Amino acid sequence: ALSAGKAGARILLVDADTEPGGWLLSSDLTINSSPAMHWVGKVVSQLDAMPNVLRLSQSIASSYFADNYVTVIEENPDKAWLRERLWRIRAKRIILATGSIERPLIFANNDRPGVMLSSAVMTYCYRYGVMLGQIIVVFTNNNSGYQHAIALKKLGISVSALVDTREGADSSLERVATANGIEVIHHATVVSVRGRRKVSGIKIYVRADKKHRKIDCDLLAVAGGWNPVVHLHSQSGGKPVYSKKIESFIPGESVQM
Repeated sequence: ALSAGKAGARILLVDADTEPGGWLLSSDLTINSSPAMHWVGKVVSQLDAMPNVLRLSQSIASSYFADNYVTVIEENPDKAWLRERLWRIRAKRIILATGSIERPLIFANNDRPGVMLSSAVMTYCYRYGVMLGQIIVVFTNNNSGYQHAIALKKLGISVSALVDTREGADSSLERVATANGIEVIHHATVVSVRGRRKVSGIKIYVRADKKHRKIDCDLLAVAGGWNPVVHLHSQSGGKPVYSKKIESFIPGESVQM
């Protein structure tokens, strides 16, 4: 949006969230050696100063029709007497940057209060300053589980174990996790959650040892990988294609520009 705005194009930036930043709001990432949100603040200031750029927050692109016709629902218009506003937009070019949705992992009693996606745990901690548990276990099948576990540990939250379904992981992430006092358990899976009204612990199966093991915790953060959000791409006429690398559907060739 910033690059196109500087080039003189009329830009409508549609953001579903209440504030700009996307996933950066829920992370400790840096850009150019500074906190990522500092970069976001500078970019937003530049965008808002451009007369050719209109930025909508709390707005959802609900439909993508032929000939780049898009409908957007604005939930908090700038007029006090408006409850919602429906935008009907015919654009020359459209860029979809809709991100991904974290996948869950399946096991017995995975609907107990205290079982959450690890990305949701990160959002509560970083964005809202809420610690959801005293002792956390992270269950993962990919590297993002390690990144989240390490970040939570650096916040001072007790992460007792990281259960990984894979036989091996990124060695650098594993070293950092171990150095931060997180027990990494490879080639293992969560079998069930203990606790009736809330999580009191988990039962895992370690394939290498062919043994079951119990771990006490009051929060299980689950990181099952990521599914790209392909809905608008599909509505535009594009066909998703399956990626074996990430085991998910990704946008195929664009039909509209």
